Amino acid sequence: MSILWQVGILFSICLAAQGIAALLPFAFPASVLAMLLVFLLLLSGIIRIRHIKELATWFSQNMGFLFVPACVEVMDYFDLIAENLIPILVIGVVTTLLVFAVTGWTVKALMRLQQRRGEKLHG
Repeated sequence: MSILWQVGILFSICLAAQGIAALLPFAFPASVLAMLLVFLLLLSGIIRIRHIKELATWFSQNMGFLFVPACVEVMDYFDLIAENLIPILVIGVVTTLLVFAVTGWTVKALMRLQQRRGEKLHG
């Protein structure tokens, strides 16, 4: 599929997500909605990986370049970040540890579940 069609598909999904976000009675990022829509469309088979693979590969290869505008925008708020550096660091460390712990517990629980299923199948 041509790259132009792939851009059109993803642009349409992003546009739909913007519309959905505008209709919601609460604030929700349209970019997250777009990711959910892509996931659901792939899961349902409405779009296939081959429909967006080339563009997705390009985005993955150029990800660093795509973060430059966000980093520049953060630098506009450097004084505000500097004032709140300790709380920001504490929040970052605590949430990182929580994510590590929850991920570890989830993996452990899934491994136990797989072992039980394996014992039932072979036992």
